[in-house]
Amino acid sequence: MVHELQIRIAGISARAWTVQPLVRLHCPEPDSRFLVDEAPADLDIEVQVGDLPDTGSAPLLFQGREVWSLVGDDRSLYLRYGNAREGIEFDRVLHLLPDRTGLLTVLPDPDLPPEAPQTIAPFAFPGLEVLLYREAAVRGGVFFHGSGLEFEGSGCLFCGLSGAGKSTISGLLRDAGARILNDDRVGMMPGPTGPVLHGTPWHGTARYHTPDSVPLGAIFFIEHGDRNRLSRLGQIEASARLVAAGCPPYYSSELMQRAVAACEDAAARVPAYRLAFVPEPSVVDVVREAVVS
Repeated sequence: MVHELQIRIAGISARAWTVQPLVRLHCPEPDSRFLVDEAPADLDIEVQVGDLPDTGSAPLLFQGREVWSLVGDDRSLYLRYGNAREGIEFDRVLHLLPDRTGLLTVLPDPDLPPEAPQTIAPFAFPGLEVLLYREAAVRGGVFFHGSGLEFEGSGCLFCGLSGAGKSTISGLLRDAGARILNDDRVGMMPGPTGPVLHGTPWHGTARYHTPDSVPLGAIFFIEHGDRNRLSRLGQIEASARLVAAGCPPYYSSELMQRAVAACEDAAARVPAYRLAFVPEPSVVDVVREAVVS
């Protein structure tokens, strides 16, 4: 019997499945809010418990800050991640092929007897994110370290460094009637009339997350200030700032070019602003004026 889970984020669906009777697939909050029943999926991943494939000779493409790395090439990618323990650096390997199918292999849990079921979260960090960042670039989209919301009928993207106030400004605008998609990570994908913002499960400190989407109408690059100040940015500067705030597949020059092109297209279509603000309700009127105008 096949046990499967399917998740959909930013219009991209991923299916994880297993035929091993002792493997239990699990999707905890907040990812579970994004589970769907649809088929077929864009990405199809088989899950198994067993010995990890030998990836020692594969060339290193990217080393994550946490305990994960990407090795291989465009024909055969291996994502190595999971819990380190004595004698190993990681406990799972996701092998991804060009046809968007893959195999996630997880080491047996040493604390379980061989006949005991093993529960696996197939969409756990960073596996799903790496897959979606790659697939988004293929489709002409990109994910951002930023908050996204709908305010006054328009989709707004707020980008900034950690601590710049993404969750704060999201909360202030929510109190003024905004619908929050996410306060830390959002997807931007092509739509029929322009870029569309999508919520993700990967929330920030305010824990806002929803699978909703909204057409993008304004972009804000935020920072703390001694007063509220808004200034319009030119297309080139806006594009460069979007690339800097993005989460593109840095390991692939071709996909990086596509992600940069997505940022350039958004900067050409959507007004962008630099916003210095104080964490007070007064900033709501500043944002409203930019959105309405």
